[in-house]
Amino acid sequence: MSGIRSLHIIVAAGSGSRFGADLPKQFCLMAGRPVIVHTIEAMRRASGPDDRIVVAISAPMIPVWEKIEVAYGPTGAAMIAAGGPTRAATVANALRATARMEADVITIHDGARPLITPAVVDRLVEAASRPGSCGAIPVVELTDSIRRLLPGGGTEAVARSGYRAVQTPQAFPARLLRVAYDAADPSDPMLTDDASVVEVFCGEGPALVAGDPSNIKITHPTDIERAEIILGHRR
Repeated sequence: MSGIRSLHIIVAAGSGSRFGADLPKQFCLMAGRPVIVHTIEAMRRASGPDDRIVVAISAPMIPVWEKIEVAYGPTGAAMIAAGGPTRAATVANALRATARMEADVITIHDGARPLITPAVVDRLVEAASRPGSCGAIPVVELTDSIRRLLPGGGTEAVARSGYRAVQTPQAFPARLLRVAYDAADPSDPMLTDDASVVEVFCGEGPALVAGDPSNIKITHPTDIERAEIILGHRR
């Protein structure tokens, strides 16, 4: 958005063990190019001219990243080796590594979500820029019925209207996000995303903005096929 400087950190340090491939899912091919390349390009289209894009990967994947830059051309994103034992640790490392990059808003995006749109990013940055904001996250309505697991082993039906599925990127005032992560314990299993880190620090959750059902996360091999279909329709 005009006048708002954003730093977009794309987290791509996960092992992708559920995907079942030789490489982490974010480095597997989708429509002829690695998923991470699509993700960076999508974020570039959603970014302003003064925005910065940083990709946080694990140290063992640096050679793979270097080959991608040669084979598919410069991505325009800066690479940092920031992999940690948890997602929160990786983000904390990335924030420390980018401490000197000035920004009003920082977004954190999953490298395995290659279909983010400018409209969603604009909504997030605008909401995170409001005075007193604790950040903003994109959500979509649930379409499946859901049930809660009970301690005794049973289950019970839950009204899905009271729940939302959370996506990335998640956007926060830059200073707030850095301070929240400085105060957090990255090994805490309850810190499953950046919103949970900021919520613990602020005492309240971030604003919810409309996400996009097509902003899927690549988790299983069939998700690649779904993403290719969505990409084909957009083109």
